[in-house]
Amino acid sequence: MKSVEVIIGAGVDDNIDYISGETKLWSETYGINITPYKFGFSNKQSTDFAQCYNELLEVVDATNAIAIIGISGFGSVAINVLHDRINQIEKVVNICGRLRRGGISAVPLRWSEKKYPLFFESLNRCESIQSRVDPKKVMTMRPRFDEVVPPNTVTLKGATNIKLALPVLREWLLNPNFLHTYYSRFALRDYCDVIVKFIKPQGINSNQ
Repeated sequence: MKSVEVIIGAGVDDNIDYISGETKLWSETYGINITPYKFGFSNKQSTDFAQCYNELLEVVDATNAIAIIGISGFGSVAINVLHDRINQIEKVVNICGRLRRGGISAVPLRWSEKKYPLFFESLNRCESIQSRVDPKKVMTMRPRFDEVVPPNTVTLKGATNIKLALPVLREWLLNPNFLHTYYSRFALRDYCDVIVKFIKPQGINSNQ
């Protein structure tokens, strides 16, 4: 069985540097080739959502990706791609990404609305189409507490919704100021078997 192509999209900071490091063994161990992707959320020159989104779709098509992992702000984008590439994308994993408005967090949603307009366009579209995607193709991962994204806005009804098992005290000790960022790296590293099995259940133990 040949390797599969997976896109991992970064959150609103567009930081893809750590993605390759946390997934460096996926190709050799699991037969999953990773394409890190930044949508342009933090680029003030990137104001045209349709253009940024179409550029992503071109990469999806060119790489023949069968799955997308959305980190934080990219989670809603991944759901949108699942809707628009229904015959190509087999699985989507949303790691700590907001899929709808609501919830309570230490960082009010309205504070970042003007700063990341592309994210809010993605979120609005995601809210309008998510009821039309197959939830069995979706896995969500959320912590017990997140200072940026309320955990109850990460899940999707009917999806495989995973709660990240890490004691709150340890979370604060490891990363007291940037829990949201830490969760994403933690999920890619410590839950890689769970993610891979969801994406590629037939070949988790080999690259064939």
